[in-house]
Amino acid sequence: MAAVLTVGVFGARQRAFRNVILGAIERGEARADADVDTCVSLLVGYWHGSYYHHFPEIPDENWAERAVDVLLCYLRATTASSPP
Repeated sequence: MAAVLTVGVFGARQRAFRNVILGAIERGEARADADVDTCVSLLVGYWHGSYYHHFPEIPDENWAERAVDVLLCYLRATTASSPP
């Protein structure tokens, strides 16, 4: 059962997060040297932390927006004059 969840449900969510980040990189909206795997892990971990903190209720509707706001600070494409 754990393998089904890991590969199926969790894997699908991780692939979706990864594809969004990779798309942003391809469009120049995110830095090309971003650590995509770590970003995906951070998103998944933040969701799980929010879920267990508020259990039995699901995380509020704004959790994704807060997570993206934080990650965008790291993911935004940098210019030569700005620090990474």
